[in-house]
Amino acid sequence: MFRNAIILFAFLFVLEAFAQEKESNYYLVCPRFTPYGSSFDVSLTITNTFPEADRFELLVLPGNAISLNKAEYKSVYEFAKLSLLDADIEDYQGEASYITVNLNDSSRSGGTVSQIIMNFKAEQTNTSGIKFRGAFKKGDTVLAYLNSPKDMTDENFIDVDVEFYKPQKVADKNILFNEDSFLKIDIDKKFSNNLLIEFWIKLNDAGIDFLKIYRNSYSQPDFTLSTNKFQMFNVSSNVQAQTFLKPYFNGKKSWYHIIILTSKKDESIYFYCNNTLVAKNNLPDFFEPDNVNLVFANTNTGKSFLIDLLRIEDFNNTLGFSFANMHSISFSSDSSSLVAQYKFDSPDEFLTENENIKLETSNLKFVKSDAPLFARSPELNINLLGSSYELEWKGGDYKQAAYYILEKSSDSKPYTPVFTVQADNTQEKTYSFIDAVDESSEIVYYRIKQQNNDGSIIYSSLVKVGQGESQPFTLGQNYPNPFNPKTSIDIEVIEDSEIEITIYSLEGREIAKLFKGSLTKGLHKFSFDGEGLPSGVYLFKVEAPNFTQTKKMILTK
Repeated sequence: MFRNAIILFAFLFVLEAFAQEKESNYYLVCPRFTPYGSSFDVSLTITNTFPEADRFELLVLPGNAISLNKAEYKSVYEFAKLSLLDADIEDYQGEASYITVNLNDSSRSGGTVSQIIMNFKAEQTNTSGIKFRGAFKKGDTVLAYLNSPKDMTDENFIDVDVEFYKPQKVADKNILFNEDSFLKIDIDKKFSNNLLIEFWIKLNDAGIDFLKIYRNSYSQPDFTLSTNKFQMFNVSSNVQAQTFLKPYFNGKKSWYHIIILTSKKDESIYFYCNNTLVAKNNLPDFFEPDNVNLVFANTNTGKSFLIDLLRIEDFNNTLGFSFANMHSISFSSDSSSLVAQYKFDSPDEFLTENENIKLETSNLKFVKSDAPLFARSPELNINLLGSSYELEWKGGDYKQAAYYILEKSSDSKPYTPVFTVQADNTQEKTYSFIDAVDESSEIVYYRIKQQNNDGSIIYSSLVKVGQGESQPFTLGQNYPNPFNPKTSIDIEVIEDSEIEITIYSLEGREIAKLFKGSLTKGLHKFSFDGEGLPSGVYLFKVEAPNFTQTKKMILTK
């Protein structure tokens, strides 16, 4: 009870901070990653600041293809099922419901923090919405609405957009942890940088301990990851001080991405859920990445959870790199190295020898996955060749691709295909196409449409090209190339223009901004210093308002 109270009061702290900033008296959380046709939970946390109120009344208007299944009331003092009453709302065609919380009970009186968890069912749809209107009432008098205590009108609805994704075949399978299942991972590797662990999790029930982190030869865990009865993601430790805690709601049946990052510099360990920092603890004494055991285990009677795409990395990137790649089954980095990756598609993965990892498993079940894992999109670049454009693309999850289709749009018209090529699934290669300049259009957009083997489609980023009588600049190849560690980039500006020059890694991570501003007509030289960067291929991209050009350069040390 005491532990749950701490979590809920910490959540109240978040609620109050939000209220001060937004002039709101509620905290509403919807899931980010819910598959087609799945149920999902929405959490509404409120504080009763009206001692005279005798009830809280919540009107729920689900949007297209969404229906409300049930609702629960939770506080530190009690858990209770809430009744759903049909509501007849003018000009609303869906199934409207009222949820009423009786506030006359002393345990729900003024100042009490309350949580209402609503479970919804979604049909096959990409996006929908839900409208909420909550009011504290005394008799028939409204004391305050949820979204604006100062504005008591009949229009006080809170609008929430809910998005869904269609699972791809690339997700394949994941592992189901039923009662007494476990996966033990003993890490035995000397790390050059920091240890990063990331994985996807879907909880089928509330109140689950799912991961314990040990130092080798220690019988007690240093850290325990769990959700409590309020479905708040929590990190606890009996041995190390917690310097930051921000509870994060984890709804049942939705997927959540967890990152655990150790920092030698800060002597801290960070815990993220869906790219949000939820906890920070001091590292234990003698804690080294090569002295760590991970134990995913289900000791919760009658409960279950699923895990997909577990990675262990010797990490030397920014966290933005992991955030940007969390949906991809492939790993590629110029600064970090992969110690181990498990897709959990087959038990054979556990039989593959890895000198850095020792595994022990029990009672794991491989089931079809609906995790938000997608094929990586290709990278499209363009080069000016006189009166033509050379379009090149590579990368992405080429093993999943069936066809690449180069599409073109002129002057904001619909995209049309201009070139189709069958994908080579045996190796990563560069594809290219030469397209003539269309002088009848001022601006042209290109993109790559990747048709995957499972029928799914992903698109590359857009490339925008302005097609005036002359281009604003010409870009030469850097010199020397290869280089170590310095090189020069020459740009001849044809007409005065705003110019931006950026250096990127092959993964699209920004390395440096060489210039951003106005350049006059003439030849301009810029120097790039690769000191401190690892050897590899880098991109330098030059952008004007209506024209972009990218070239590659090679750093060799």
